[in-house]
Amino acid sequence: MPVQCTCAQCGAAYPALPYEVRAGRRFCSTACRYLAATVDPRTTFWEKVRKSDDCWVWTGKTDVNGYGLLRTTYRPTRWERAHRGAWELAAGEIPDGMIIGHVCDTRPCVRNDDEGWYEVNGLLRARRGHLWLGTQADNMVDMSVKGRSTRTLGAVVVADILATYAPDGKGGMSASALARKHSTSPGVILRVIRTHRPAS
Repeated sequence: MPVQCTCAQCGAAYPALPYEVRAGRRFCSTACRYLAATVDPRTTFWEKVRKSDDCWVWTGKTDVNGYGLLRTTYRPTRWERAHRGAWELAAGEIPDGMIIGHVCDTRPCVRNDDEGWYEVNGLLRARRGHLWLGTQADNMVDMSVKGRSTRTLGAVVVADILATYAPDGKGGMSASALARKHSTSPGVILRVIRTHRPAS
C-alpha cells in the first residue's frame, strides 16, 4: 500500500510505495529532484564577474551582441541578460516595458553598486553603478547622443564599413574590429551592412 510522503523540494504531499521510501525517495517528481540538485544561478552570479575600478565585466556566457547571459531556469532552459539580473539583485524587479541601459556602453558590464541618477534627454533616470533604468525610447536617444546610432555615422564611415567588412574577418575586418575602429558597437556595424548591402 502507498504511504503519504512530503516532497523535500516543494513540500507537496505525494504517495510512495514502501520500497521507494526504503530506497530513499524524497521528491514528488523528477522535476523536484532535479531542482533540488541544482544551484540557483543568482547565488553564483558574482563568481562570473571580473571587477575593476571601472567596469565589472561578466565572464560567463554571452550572446552574439556581447551581452552577458544568465541562466534563470533549467527545465526548460531560459536565459536573461546578465546586466538585467544585476539590476534585479540591486534594485528588485524591472517594471514591464522598461529596459536596462549602460552608462559605460560596455555590454558585458554588470556593475550595480552605488545608487544615483542618469540624465537622458533632460530626464533623470534611476541608476545603479553603470546601469540605468529607462524606456526603449530613452535608449534610442542615448545611443544617438553617444554616436552609437547608424544615423550618426557619416557617409565616409559607412563606405569604409561596406568596403572592408568580412563576416569571418578574412580578407577584411570583422564587425568587432570595425566597431573598435569607428568607436561604435558591433550591432551598429551589422545594421549598416544589412541596411546598405543589397540582398543576395
